[in-house]
Amino acid sequence: MSPKTMKHTMSKLFSTMEALLGGAIGMVLSFVAPIAPFFWLAIGLVIADTITGILAARRRGEKINSRGFSRVLSKMVVYMVSIIACYGVETVLKIPGHVTYVAVGAIAATEVMSILENQRKVTGTNIAAVLKNLLPGKKKESEDE
Repeated sequence: MSPKTMKHTMSKLFSTMEALLGGAIGMVLSFVAPIAPFFWLAIGLVIADTITGILAARRRGEKINSRGFSRVLSKMVVYMVSIIACYGVETVLKIPGHVTYVAVGAIAATEVMSILENQRKVTGTNIAAVLKNLLPGKKKESEDE
């Protein structure tokens, strides 16, 4: 095989591989694009929880170590995989009822409760209890007396 033929063959091979890779990346992005806001929400809440957790740990006099930060990364990965899995099930099975929204809502509720718990440890005020009293149908503690 002449060098010119070899160069032409390799050029076609790489062009084909480039096209396949571009197509695959395009497919993945078209699947993930609709749920990107859910990813950003989960990442933002995990970061906020981490910041408030660090402040709460300092308030308690605990030392911060790298093992705790590795849990943050694994939590983000698990949340992303969970969101993708729920969206995949919802999309493939055409389930009405927004499985992804319910899952992201549960993730958000978990992180917000953790943030409020950390906030209570740092400031001493219980915002979760205040919010609970603001819910319709709940009597305020002062009304119970």
